Amino acid sequence: MITWVSNVDVEIVCSLDPPGSGVDRPMYVTVGGLESDHVSIFDYAPPTITAVDSQGETTDSLRTNAGPITFTGTNFAPTGYILFSNYGGSCTNCVTVSATSATCDSCPYVTVANVKQFSVSSGPSSSLAVSGTNSLTFTYVAPSITLNDNSTYLSLTDGELPMTSGTGPWIVHGTNFGPSTAGDVLTLEVTRNTEAAVTATCTVVVPHTKLSCTGVAGSGSASFVVVRGGNIGSSSSSQSFTYAPPVVTGVTSTIKTDGTGSLVITGYNFGIHSDPAKNPISGYFGDYSQAASAECTTCTFDSATQITCSDCPEGTGTSKGVSVTVNGEVSVHDPNGTGDDQGDYEPPSISGVIGESATIGGTVITINGDNFGPASAISTISVYISPYTVDQPYDETRWACTNVATTATPHTQITCQAPAGTGNQNYVYVEVDGQDATASGSYTYHYSVVTAQQDNPTTDGTTIITLTANNVVAPDIFNTSRVFVTIGTPAENWAARVAAGRYCGSGPAGTGSLNPFNVTLNTGTPNSFIVQCYAPVYSGADRTAMIMVDNVVQTAATAADFDYAAPYVTSYNLTGSYHENNPGGRDMAPSSGAITVTIFGNNFGNDASKIT
Repeated sequence: MITWVSNVDVEIVCSLDPPGSGVDRPMYVTVGGLESDHVSIFDYAPPTITAVDSQGETTDSLRTNAGPITFTGTNFAPTGYILFSNYGGSCTNCVTVSATSATCDSCPYVTVANVKQFSVSSGPSSSLAVSGTNSLTFTYVAPSITLNDNSTYLSLTDGELPMTSGTGPWIVHGTNFGPSTAGDVLTLEVTRNTEAAVTATCTVVVPHTKLSCTGVAGSGSASFVVVRGGNIGSSSSSQSFTYAPPVVTGVTSTIKTDGTGSLVITGYNFGIHSDPAKNPISGYFGDYSQAASAECTTCTFDSATQITCSDCPEGTGTSKGVSVTVNGEVSVHDPNGTGDDQGDYEPPSISGVIGESATIGGTVITINGDNFGPASAISTISVYISPYTVDQPYDETRWACTNVATTATPHTQITCQAPAGTGNQNYVYVEVDGQDATASGSYTYHYSVVTAQQDNPTTDGTTIITLTANNVVAPDIFNTSRVFVTIGTPAENWAARVAAGRYCGSGPAGTGSLNPFNVTLNTGTPNSFIVQCYAPVYSGADRTAMIMVDNVVQTAATAADFDYAAPYVTSYNLTGSYHENNPGGRDMAPSSGAITVTIFGNNFGNDASKIT
């Protein structure tokens, strides 16, 4: 449309339709088909940006992956003639909606090293473009941290919690981390317990949403922030995370039943500090519940893979649960595991046995040793005294001590009443909560003593004598093969009697075995036995019997002695006497010359040196 003004021949007023853009635009006037020969140059007014919006995010806080973006302003040229850009480059697929509104699919990310500004220009070509009269400064939203698939804010690549050793990489999910080609410096600032923050470097592995960072050693609960661009950039809000709990893989125990000794625990995720203020640790021995009663009160950090504990609770037995706490994190027990997190108390040991029992048993004996357990463990203690070795089958009920009890020093001394038994090569077994101790051949029953004996056996070995003795055999094992009796003078010891072969055996005159043929209880008299055997061929007065039961020999002959039957003469014969020349007359020995006297009778014995 052309509007004439008063100065008709020299001035025209018109409006431009359609609109345009750019600078150095020529203007021609055509009148009656004739074109002016003079070209005027003019510029369109420059475009301006007044606001930016992207998915609800305004200019003050755009996302690092912002798009699409809506620009608001003035003098926006038509589509194809307008260019929006920043320090990262040009925005893509920009469309003019109106002279005051335009949209672009995306705009380049601007690293923190550059000024964050949008600018606009318009024109039919780059040489004819007109820049905006102003630019618009913007900021990016600070990084944010989101939960991963395992509902944690930080994890290893396989989703596990970070190890206390700091082994990486650590994976962080979130938003506004920037593209992988951003060029920004991305870091984690990790705060652990009472220590100063430690910085770990990160790289973007999924643009804008996932980081891979180097690990930071620590233990327990900690927190971290993501920093984009160091001090120039922005930081996320702090999020908490927890280091992986400790894992016990081995136990070496020298813990005695009184709790002394050491518990060496191996594994991993034990932290990195020996300073208890920075890496508090505790150990438990006895169960996995970490009850106060199971705590070892002294634990030291040896390394990231070893802890040593002492001053543990009293107890007994094997396969006791071992657990640790590192900076508040509790080791996890696998009930289907191989028992690597279990340890044993030291087994019992025997150093000596005090007291000898009669063969009928019942005598209280004292067993000294170690690791018998506290008084509360008395129900788990069993004591056996047996002639059988531990690897031989034997009736535990038969050989068990009764009334087992602890003393004032329970871990090192117990008492019990011995079972019935015999001999001097008995084994003493102590079993405490399934653990055994053996003292080989350490217990001797009282030796047997002959208290009475029958008088006047004949010297020919055909007389059965009856002896009364104590401690011969246990009441339930009457076995004559375990008993030997010898006869001799009070001064003779056992060896001398055996050397002379004077056994009181099972048959007359040395026939049969060397053992008595009968051993029975002396009814009505405690610990008294009747022993019957054939007196050996022997003679004389003041003879005594000695007895050996299961290799335990009477130490000396008793005062209860007896006499063999006195010799008895029934007849005699004198060779070379007057009787031969005087039949019917009295035997008369010559006053001189040789003569042989033959005496007949009994009980003469078999030792000519004893006959006069």
